[in-house]
Amino acid sequence: MEEQGSYIRKYALDKNDYRVLEDGTKVYRIVALKHIPNPIRDIEAGERGGYVQSKDNLDKYSPAWIFDNSIVHGDAIVRGKSSILGDSEISGNVLITNTVSVKDSLLCDNVVACGYSRFYKSLIANDAVVGGYTWVIKSKIWDKSTVFERNLPRRATIIDCVGKYDFKSPEERVAKYLLIPEGDMFRIMALRDIETREGLVKEGELGGLVSSIHNLSQFNTSWIFPDSVVRNNATVQDDAVVMGKSLLEDDVVACEHAKICNCKLDSRIIVGGSAELSDFDMSGNIRIFSSTRVKSGDNLPRQIKYKGEKPLTFLTPTEFKRVFSTNEKQI
Repeated sequence: MEEQGSYIRKYALDKNDYRVLEDGTKVYRIVALKHIPNPIRDIEAGERGGYVQSKDNLDKYSPAWIFDNSIVHGDAIVRGKSSILGDSEISGNVLITNTVSVKDSLLCDNVVACGYSRFYKSLIANDAVVGGYTWVIKSKIWDKSTVFERNLPRRATIIDCVGKYDFKSPEERVAKYLLIPEGDMFRIMALRDIETREGLVKEGELGGLVSSIHNLSQFNTSWIFPDSVVRNNATVQDDAVVMGKSLLEDDVVACEHAKICNCKLDSRIIVGGSAELSDFDMSGNIRIFSSTRVKSGDNLPRQIKYKGEKPLTFLTPTEFKRVFSTNEKQI
């Protein structure tokens, strides 16, 4: 049984129980190695779950689980307290985190599903971001849609939607910030007090620059502090903060309880968990989660460029330093 510190890895792959997908990819049945307190129900040691292509597809320590005959493959990753059920398929560069539930649905092509969102018999694709307490039922959502609904009197429910979905908060809900034009971008201004992980942002206080409302969630306590810029398709969600002279662009995602300070991030970088990233210029398909707290210096270069297609996933500072302190700036 594999261990990391005080953690015991929660599952193994049964290489004798596999399926071959249409493109020739082999996926293997997962088997629980210990009790797992998943929100849907407890999983006991020895219980069999769904299928993954590799151990990179399902977080090894959190309560997340893949049930029934669901399949997770490619660069997709399931983490947090999430549950994949029925005959779902998760593929491509997909992140499912927090307490998401997916049943009999297909999520693919650069999707982020977070918060307490629920999916049933739906297709979510093409850079869509869905979070909060949103329920998506028998719908098809794609084309860089952004859907968030949280802390409202009732859950938002999307039923029989086809195409791009643009969520607008109800009039009775006070949004977190407004956009003030500044050049070809917008400065954010807090419309209410926001208790961020870095302290209180008071009503009326100015924050960083964004190119559209897509770049910062209107809910939770995420915030972009002055001197930071988030643009293009980059997005800051959940309780994440971006501060210092940071620039996030392209398809970068900062989510969960992440902190990014004095960094330039582009390409397809995802920073989540309680990760903290300081003083880096980084690009590539890199995922940084859990307790990874790293800063340039200490044998780590400021500039890191990863050119591989397969994502690099890091859960601890040790893993991160082992890769980048012993390699050239470009790998």
